[in-house]
Amino acid sequence: MSDPGPPYGAGGDLGPQGANGFGPHDPDGPHHGGGPFEGAAARGLLIVIVAVVIGVILLPSATRAPLHQATTVASIPGASTAASSGGSTSSSTSTSTTTTTEPGPATVHVLVANGTTVHGAAGAVTQYLGTKGFSTLSAVNTTAPESASAVYATGGSVPAAQEVAAALDLPSTAVVASASAPVASAAGATVVVVVGTALADRFAGPGATTTTTAATTTTAAGSSH
Repeated sequence: MSDPGPPYGAGGDLGPQGANGFGPHDPDGPHHGGGPFEGAAARGLLIVIVAVVIGVILLPSATRAPLHQATTVASIPGASTAASSGGSTSSSTSTSTTTTTEPGPATVHVLVANGTTVHGAAGAVTQYLGTKGFSTLSAVNTTAPESASAVYATGGSVPAAQEVAAALDLPSTAVVASASAPVASAAGATVVVVVGTALADRFAGPGATTTTTAATTTTAAGSSH
């Protein structure tokens, strides 16, 4: 009877099935090195983890209340505007007030001109204004008869003319903002007073109501004009 030899191949080789009875490419045998499907699953899991981490980082900034913004608004002359942090604006308007200061009587040089035939009328008005503190010049006559009393701002100061008119109880309409007074010369005069009929009668006419004494404010026929 002859020896049949090793059952799995010559030389005691286990043959292509290996020691565990499975071949190296047997699909039913154990897997030790992993396959392409396991690598793809691992990469997918890593991507999911990274996405979750990024979401956790960005979520607080997405839900956080927006920061307040301060707005600067350019100011306009006469008005100022400010913007609050909440976006609402408030404005305030400043109002400038112009105050007119009347000159002191001593700084007003008055020339009185008689426009009537009442002798001494201009002199009486000149004397009266002197007692009121005005600086007076020598009385003169107008270049032509004048029936209406007027106060000319020959020096360009209407407030000065208004002050003289008030001292003579003349209405504001008697003030003339003009340097062209009906006199030969107004040199040195801030204001020229033209004595008309009513003013002449009040100061020097037969029915004059203002008199002159050393102690009181007066007018009298003290000049040839």
